[in-house]
Amino acid sequence: MALIIAAYLTWDYLGTENTSPEGLAKAAVSSSDPKTRERAAAQLCAIKDVTSLPLLRRVAKETTDPDVLIPILHRLMDFTDKESFPVFLTALNHEDKKVRQEAYADLLRYYGAALPENIQYHPDFPPSERTEVIRKLQEIYERPPPPMPMPE
Repeated sequence: MALIIAAYLTWDYLGTENTSPEGLAKAAVSSSDPKTRERAAAQLCAIKDVTSLPLLRRVAKETTDPDVLIPILHRLMDFTDKESFPVFLTALNHEDKKVRQEAYADLLRYYGAALPENIQYHPDFPPSERTEVIRKLQEIYERPPPPMPMPE
């Protein structure tokens, strides 16, 4: 009896979804069950390897679920990956205030406690103001890096 219960709980936890990174990404975006999406996102976030970055970015771009997007954003910020920066800009204008708050908190971590060039942002800004902040941050992101100083 205990074996049957253990088997059922394992099956219930893992479901029938593919647990490969690609399968987790797919489940995080397209599962009809919110708990399955959250669990798949958590498992995808647990992957320690940078090879998960494209999948994390893909989920961040495709999901509409704040409970999936927020942990994905946090995991992307753990890598401080410049290629993921546009995902955070998009999240600053997300319809869900909690997503905007968490994306802003992650960007403050990225920049070291303040946005560059005295740019001000608040998750409660109206969409037009958020869009203007995003435009300014996008311009900064697209600037070429300054030249390396030459040793004398």
